[in-house]
Amino acid sequence: MLLCWNRGKYSPIHDHPSDGCWVRHIQGTLNEVRYWNDGEKLVETSNTLITSGVSYMDDSLGLHKIGNPSTDVDAITLHLYSPPYNKCRLWFDPADASKSSTAVANFYSEYGERTQQ
Repeated sequence: MLLCWNRGKYSPIHDHPSDGCWVRHIQGTLNEVRYWNDGEKLVETSNTLITSGVSYMDDSLGLHKIGNPSTDVDAITLHLYSPPYNKCRLWFDPADASKSSTAVANFYSEYGERTQQ
């Protein structure tokens, strides 16, 4: 999946219910923030700027959010999920680990509009 990151935009904190996710940096600078769920809150364990190469994430490494910290340059990444995932959990408040939402993935579109398949 190719993702274009507008300036200053981040994903929510999320898990990776499939075996793993490889992210290939293509353009711009990315910021990956990793977290560990201690049962009460999400504790930040690392905060990394990525300017090149490939990164990897799976649930054994915790949770993360990724985004573009730049105020003047967009970023592009290529994501490979193996196996593909159908849903993941999202957290919007790291201070409360008990509040998560489930997002269902839809990777099918025609001319930028979502379709069933």
